[in-house]
Amino acid sequence: MGASMGGTAVLKVASREEVAGVITLSAPFAIEGLDAREDVKTISAPKLFIAARDDKFYARSVDLFEQLSLDPKERQIVDGSAHGTDLLSGDSGPRVQGFIVDFLRRYTE
Repeated sequence: MGASMGGTAVLKVASREEVAGVITLSAPFAIEGLDAREDVKTISAPKLFIAARDDKFYARSVDLFEQLSLDPKERQIVDGSAHGTDLLSGDSGPRVQGFIVDFLRRYTE
């Protein structure tokens, strides 16, 4: 699991290492020399991409990751503009936490 730049990094790692699943919070498709567009195409593990609707660039990155990814994959767009780990608190916190717990229960038994 990674947030913002860390989300891009975990996609790159998951394309090269065996993982049980991948969760990103507000991950951009490219940032500071990291570009995960090709990497996300190769990840066979379950993927959950989360961003806030008004965090526009990152919400568009979720759409791109979903389009490029193999199944299983999920996308969740929540209301607001929270970015990265801020999605875990505030108004969106309980909902985002619920998405994560549900994903983990389904894929990491």
